[in-house]
Amino acid sequence: MAGVPIDDTGGGARCTQIALELLRQNYWVVYVYRFPKWEKGPSVIQIAHPNLYDYMLSEFSWEKFTKQFATVLHQHEAWALIDFPAPEFLPFARIYMNMAYISCTI
Repeated sequence: MAGVPIDDTGGGARCTQIALELLRQNYWVVYVYRFPKWEKGPSVIQIAHPNLYDYMLSEFSWEKFTKQFATVLHQHEAWALIDFPAPEFLPFARIYMNMAYISCTI
């Protein structure tokens, strides 16, 4: 969970760099960001990967996501990294901390 979209700030944000490294290592990455893109104009980078699921927080539904990916969530170890201290992320942090199959780092 991040403040900015994965392709904002030229891909240089810490949360983007962590996500890109996890993708390079063939992990699945669910990248949820709080704020819309800050940069105006077309992005200088294009990030596309079959293991990347990218959502703006206002469009993300935990219930829909867990229904769609229930099998994957239970078959693989999962963890959550909350990189940006937005109050809107707290409900998700509580959910993650109460789920036995997800470790949460804030």
